[in-house]
Amino acid sequence: MTVTSVKNKTNYRADIDGLRAIAVISVILYHFDVSGFNGGFVGVDIFFVISGYLITKGIVSAFTKDKFSFSDFYLRRTRRLIPALLVVIFLTFIFSFYLLGPADFASFSGSVVYSLAGISNFYFWMQSGYFDSFSNIKPLLHTWSLSVELQFYLLWPIIVIGIVKYLKGVYRFISVLIFIICFSCVSFYYLNVDSSGAFYLPWFRMHEFVIGAIVVFCDGVRIRRHMSSFLYILGLALVLIPIFFYDIRNISFPGYFALIPCVGAALLIFSGEGSIFRIFTANKVASHIGEISYSLYLVHWPLYVLWSYVLVAKPSIMWIVLMCCATLIASYLLYYCVERKFRFQTNKSLSGPAFTMVCMAFIVFLTLPAATSWANKGWEWRLPKEVQNINNLSSEVAKDYTWQLQSALVKRDSFDSSHSKQRVLVIGDSQSADVINMMNESGVINKFDVIARTVDYQCATPYVNEKESGEFFNKINKRTIADPGRIPKCLKQIAAATDPKLLATADRIYVAMFYENNLDSYVQKGIEFIKDNSKAEIYVFGRKNLSKSSIDIVNAFGRLYGVDKYAHGFVDKDALIINANLGNIKGVKFIDLLSFICPDEFTCRVLTRDNKPIFYDYVHLTKYGAKSIGNALFVNLKDI
Repeated sequence: MTVTSVKNKTNYRADIDGLRAIAVISVILYHFDVSGFNGGFVGVDIFFVISGYLITKGIVSAFTKDKFSFSDFYLRRTRRLIPALLVVIFLTFIFSFYLLGPADFASFSGSVVYSLAGISNFYFWMQSGYFDSFSNIKPLLHTWSLSVELQFYLLWPIIVIGIVKYLKGVYRFISVLIFIICFSCVSFYYLNVDSSGAFYLPWFRMHEFVIGAIVVFCDGVRIRRHMSSFLYILGLALVLIPIFFYDIRNISFPGYFALIPCVGAALLIFSGEGSIFRIFTANKVASHIGEISYSLYLVHWPLYVLWSYVLVAKPSIMWIVLMCCATLIASYLLYYCVERKFRFQTNKSLSGPAFTMVCMAFIVFLTLPAATSWANKGWEWRLPKEVQNINNLSSEVAKDYTWQLQSALVKRDSFDSSHSKQRVLVIGDSQSADVINMMNESGVINKFDVIARTVDYQCATPYVNEKESGEFFNKINKRTIADPGRIPKCLKQIAAATDPKLLATADRIYVAMFYENNLDSYVQKGIEFIKDNSKAEIYVFGRKNLSKSSIDIVNAFGRLYGVDKYAHGFVDKDALIINANLGNIKGVKFIDLLSFICPDEFTCRVLTRDNKPIFYDYVHLTKYGAKSIGNALFVNLKDI
């Protein structure tokens, strides 16, 4: 998120503020899930390019005039960035205190601590990905880009001064170009190793800033007006096409795909002053939006997250319009009351050291309660006693429980031929682990000879044939597109799960996975392959999840009585669609687990009869939930 302002300079360029406007609008509309802006996330990459250009231009200009000072540089960055950020974090903390359940508030408090330290990108990297389904309960997720920018500020001034001081003319351009090529290659390589790290970590984003910086070293290049216009239109196309046509489900990002909007932004900056088409970004409306873009960026995401949290369901068009209006109003208040007040030093302003001390004091003031909340499970004392009891569940213990039995059964090579028990092969990810736990808690597992074969969540299907596997894993399955390092493991696991010997000797085969609705056809083909290569009865277990855990739903509702009716608002629409499609597969027995969770159109069970949570997260069963659903499923249904 670029935050450098040039409006106070005599060489102010309205077209750059207009480019900021394109970037911030695309990000906001993407985050607000507005149709047509599926690639709006590239706005952040555009911001990085703008920041790289402006920061580098300012450093070069000051250094050549013998006026550059590191203390002055960092003080200006502090005045520009920190006050508005601190206000947003403070207000978000207050609202989150009243709105978020303990687990979500604890996670949020951790992000506050990291954001205040300028390293929230590392926090979110350690948690999970930017595009995952949990991002809508992270009110400070957007601060990752600010942290990356702060980290860029630490090193880049030293590098720029070294280039300007020791290199002349074209050698400056060549050195920066080499920098871009080297860091780009490292970033592209690491995307296949750790896609989340390639997204969040600063050294894999550095080249995006430097793409903007290289424009500074092209200042001496003079091109004709018609060429400027051509480059401008080309740059605009390279910026807009990704915004409207990228889809994170079908691409590996950032990687090569991030270069297109970055190069486009650099071309717009390079040609913007001389192009006859600069009116697209240099008009008053666009430049004004660009001027308040930092405040817009800071405000929009926590407002959307907390508003959506209260609404429970996905916001309707009406709510999105209201959120956009609220974002604009809040941004103006932040811009005029905070951002502009502290941006420039006047005779009435605090001195540099005094201003820095005040900022540090406020950071400590915010860090202490956030750290306390983070360490104390999100301050469960905020909730009624009966609700607090629901939170007395260790997530680590629950996760270990999920995998404990399946991990043991995976180690078995073959069925036991010394008895007449029915042989059951269980195939799938953590959802199959839930099925095994339901069998165990209900006591029916002792009636069967059970072998398990794990096929990771990222693999998305129990089987894919060799001819289609390359296209499926590299171009269709977004889970492996985002994490290509998983592909060899998926191929190995699928081969083990569909071992001809196991398929031939099994009497029953249970398939349970966290299916993706746009991959139904591949899942169906996989199940049909298993059916065609085995004489066993095939049981397909549908998705059973709500959109939040039992604990989060109870925390949000604030009491136990009536929570089943409240929980119905958390029905996962994708699960309904997927289950309907899987139920149409011929020759298999479909088990609609969601019907046991939500037995009618008014209620969904999130607690057992003795008020124990059924789900410890939005998709996995607790020990209590496995027993409750297992009894209803395996004991009452004789044919399973």
